[in-house]
Amino acid sequence: MFELAIVPRGASWVLLNEDCGEVARYPSEAAALTAAQHYILGQAQGAFVLIASPDGEWREEEIEAPLYQ
Repeated sequence: MFELAIVPRGASWVLLNEDCGEVARYPSEAAALTAAQHYILGQAQGAFVLIASPDGEWREEEIEAPLYQ
């Protein structure tokens, strides 16, 4: 199960949440991934993020929960 996804839309990269849809738009994939990491900070568990490339290929990144919870 993937809680977050990052997809390219036009000149932006969009961070999506499975519960509420679009969270925010970012100028780069790296900025969107950093935002996903911050999003996970408030959770007790880590998460997997699906990331779409502009050519339609998908990959996943695991974001671990912080150790200091």
